[in-house]
Amino acid sequence: MVWFWALAAVVLGFDQWTKFVVCAHLREPLALVAPFLYLNRTVNNGAAWGIFPGQRLLLVAVSSCTAASVIFFRKKLRLNLQCRGIAFGILLGGVCGNLLDRLRFGAVIDFIDVRLPFYRWPTFNFSDAAICIGILILLFTLE
Repeated sequence: MVWFWALAAVVLGFDQWTKFVVCAHLREPLALVAPFLYLNRTVNNGAAWGIFPGQRLLLVAVSSCTAASVIFFRKKLRLNLQCRGIAFGILLGGVCGNLLDRLRFGAVIDFIDVRLPFYRWPTFNFSDAAICIGILILLFTLE
């Protein structure tokens, strides 16, 4: 269980810190690895890829239920297994990071902008990446 709580706290803390830095200092897009990777502050009032725009209450409810379910059912989810504790800790930290944004700002702060020659990936944040990584770990470690 130590991995679960520690990773949830680290992911949440790092997510909120990166968003604070971006909001405080980023005024215009910044190329990190041009023409592929930029920092570009945007606000997303929907979910992934902009689905459910303007559905703040629905998204807060879904995020809250997800976080509460992971915490409440942590014994049934067998988070004492190291891989599961890691996966769900990362997932919980990501869900809580975006939930906190929705509660504070009414939308999620995104800033990682990946541009491929054939596709422009939707701008995302550290919480989004953590949610995806947590789910991938779960998928690859299913028994």
